[in-house]
Amino acid sequence: MTPERKKIVRILVAVAIFDLLAAAGLYFFWWKGGHDEQTRFPDEKERADLSVKMKALSWTVDGYFAKQASPPTGSDEEILRQAAAGKTEDFAPYLLKMQYQQPYAVLLLCTKDGSRAIIEDAGCSMRVDRQARDEVPCAFTLRVSEGCQVR
Repeated sequence: MTPERKKIVRILVAVAIFDLLAAAGLYFFWWKGGHDEQTRFPDEKERADLSVKMKALSWTVDGYFAKQASPPTGSDEEILRQAAAGKTEDFAPYLLKMQYQQPYAVLLLCTKDGSRAIIEDAGCSMRVDRQARDEVPCAFTLRVSEGCQVR
């Protein structure tokens, strides 16, 4: 084989190896990115933004319940859809749950896969009731009693 052909073969082999490594890297980051999106926990700045939006949503939902003559019927998901009036798009990368505790509602924001709680709020005060900083399950912990007392 001539030296010029050896040089071309080396270049082709190097390009092929580079392409394979690049493809493997893209696949890994694509898969990992999709996987991480399900369990992604927001950083402190994003949690602060989400807290403000969560507080506004809690007030909207509580206002909806205050206007109802009788307790709402249907699943909590259906009731949340009606009460939120399309104001849940800011929470799309996460799982948003609602629990009706007559006549109040508690909202719970979790990671998309539902494995970890982020924020929980009853809408009874000017601040968010619970921000999960540690790894805690996506489960309702707040109980609201008469007079909108949160415990």
